[in-house]
Amino acid sequence: MKIKKINSIHYGGKVIGMGLTMMLLIPGILLWLNTFCECRIAIILAKILFVIGGLLLGGFACLLFVELRQDNEIDKFFAKHKNVKIEIKNEQYECGVCGNRNIRKDSAYCGVCGCKYN
Repeated sequence: MKIKKINSIHYGGKVIGMGLTMMLLIPGILLWLNTFCECRIAIILAKILFVIGGLLLGGFACLLFVELRQDNEIDKFFAKHKNVKIEIKNEQYECGVCGNRNIRKDSAYCGVCGCKYN
């Protein structure tokens, strides 16, 4: 199965923070303010923001599941190809251990990690 790699390293924490803010913090503040001024709009807005925050967290959970599955498949691939030069283009290879892409066809070992090829 060929799926484009999703990389959530830089935005994962931001999405979780935004989801928790929308789901818990802002509705909590609105409900606390509602105790002072009895405003129905605050309750409705709190419920809407709770749902939006839940949808954001649910969507992020789906993306995280896909990414973890991809990482598992990539890990299996590289476990099968240890000590092997992986061809990525004509006459250009990648080291199966460290990912160095400056490997020539006639190289017996990797210049970066020192891995000897079979």
